[in-house]
Amino acid sequence: MKPISNRKKEVLEAVINSYIENPEPVGSRSLVERYGFDCSSATVRHELSELEKSGYLTHVHSSSGRVPTDKGYRFYVDALMRTQSVDLGASNPLLGSQIRVLGQNIVYMLSRLNAVVSEVLDHTTIMAAPELVTEVLRVVRLIAVDINRVLVVLMDAVGVNCEFFLKLEHRFHQEDLDKISRLLTDKMQGRVLQDISEEDFASWVSALPELRGVCGTLYKEMSRFSAFRKSGSQVSVAGVSKMLRLPEFQNVAMAQRVVSTLEESQLLLGVFSEYMVARSPSVIIGSETGLESLRECSLVVAPFGRHTEQCGMLGVIGPKRMAYDFLVPMLQNITTLIDCELSQQSSANQL
Repeated sequence: MKPISNRKKEVLEAVINSYIENPEPVGSRSLVERYGFDCSSATVRHELSELEKSGYLTHVHSSSGRVPTDKGYRFYVDALMRTQSVDLGASNPLLGSQIRVLGQNIVYMLSRLNAVVSEVLDHTTIMAAPELVTEVLRVVRLIAVDINRVLVVLMDAVGVNCEFFLKLEHRFHQEDLDKISRLLTDKMQGRVLQDISEEDFASWVSALPELRGVCGTLYKEMSRFSAFRKSGSQVSVAGVSKMLRLPEFQNVAMAQRVVSTLEESQLLLGVFSEYMVARSPSVIIGSETGLESLRECSLVVAPFGRHTEQCGMLGVIGPKRMAYDFLVPMLQNITTLIDCELSQQSSANQL
C-alpha cells in the first residue's frame, strides 16, 4: 500500500476532528478557513478525493463534504491521535472517592462506580465486573463466521451459552471446525473451564495433529476468556440516554438494535474478552466489534484487575465520532486507580 503523505495525514486529521465536534460532512473550504492550510481550497479538495479513493473518507451525496470511514477512524486512532492530558484527582473527586470504597461486595460497588464514570465522561459506559460462579461444560462448538473469524460457543450444564470470537491467521473449513467441536465436547463435558490445564488440552488435541495450530490458539483464547469471566462477569450499562440523545441515534430502528445488544451481556463479554490481555485501552471501531448491530458504533475499552482474582473491563460506547483523544487517557487513568485499589485489597486479604 502506498504510504500516506504528510499533507493527507493533516487533512484527514482535520476532517475527523471537525466531524467529531459536529456530525456534518466536511468540505474543503471549511477546512482551509478553519485550519489554515498553506494551500488552496482546490488542493485540499484534491487531497479529499484521494483520501476517498484510498478508503479513508466517503460522502453521502455527490455534492456534500466527506465523512470518515472505519478505515479512516482506525488510521486516526493508530497514527494521528494526540491524547489529552487529564487529571482525575483535581477535576473529579467523586470518582476517586467511589474507587476508594471498593469493598467486599465488589460487583455492587463497581456497578455504582460505572454510573459515576458515565456522569463524569458524559457517555454511555459498560462495566464487566467479576462474580465468583463456576460453570460445568456440556457442549463446545466452533462456527465459521467469515474468512478468519470463528465463533466459539460454550454451553454449560443448564443450557446457558457463553460466546466469544476467535481470530485465525488462515481460513478453516467448517468440517475441520466440526472435528474440533466433537473432540472437545467429548473431552470437556462435565469439566469446569477454569480447571482444564494446558497439558490436558494438548493431550486431547494430539488426536488431530493437522489442526494442532488452531487448537493451540483456541486454548489461549479460552484461557483468556475464562480468566476474564472468572466464570461469569456481570455486565452493567449506565447512561444509555446520553447515547440516545446524539444525532446518530435518532434513527429509531438503529437505536433499538444497539440498546438490545447492550441488554445481551454475553454478546458484550464476547467482544470484551478479545481485549482482556491489552496493557492499555483499546479502540474498537464499527465492524471490528463483530456484531452487525454495533456496526455504526465504536467502543473504547480498558481491562482492570488482571493481576488479581477480580479481573474486569470498563468501556465507553457511542458513535464512531467519539473524542478518542480524551476517552483513551481517561479510561487509562480510571482503570489504573481501580487496579491500585484492588491490588491493595488483595494484599490485605493475604495477611
